[in-house]
Amino acid sequence: MASKKKEWPYPFCTDEGLERMSSRMKSYLPRILEGIAEHGNPTRVCREFKVNRRTVYEWRHNDPLFCQRWEEAIELSADVLEAEAQRRAVEGYERPIYQRGELIGHETMYSDRLLEFLLKGAIPSKYRDRIQHSTDPDAPLIPGDEANKTDVANRIAFLLDQGLKRQEEKGNDEEQGNDEE
Repeated sequence: MASKKKEWPYPFCTDEGLERMSSRMKSYLPRILEGIAEHGNPTRVCREFKVNRRTVYEWRHNDPLFCQRWEEAIELSADVLEAEAQRRAVEGYERPIYQRGELIGHETMYSDRLLEFLLKGAIPSKYRDRIQHSTDPDAPLIPGDEANKTDVANRIAFLLDQGLKRQEEKGNDEEQGNDEE
């Protein structure tokens, strides 16, 4: 007999839902959303409040208003992450410098990789990775590379054959080593 999906009896954001919910859970709802906005990690927040993760995901799935607030919290968390990435990429961060175990100063470090991601996100038309696609079987695999696909396939086959020969030789060497013992 197929089990019926458990229907959520009431959304927490309605008056009826709030009346039926325990005062403990009522007090957790805004704090759970604040935690998600701060950390971006619902599992961590559930653990912190000792609320079953599945329960919170059921609220999200079955209550449109909670789902909307959840999405807003996730967006706020993403904004915080983006601001931190921008700070590290543009303003930098202080890294301590030690000599012989003693702190002698600090160095400002910048993250070029974070800056690259920020630029790709902000101006994708200018900074995206450029990959050319072609349906022409004789087109070069790499722009500017004149090798055709047949040459590349032959090279790959050769390398695979060489690898198989080495593996067989290695297997024969191991078998001979076992015979000597």
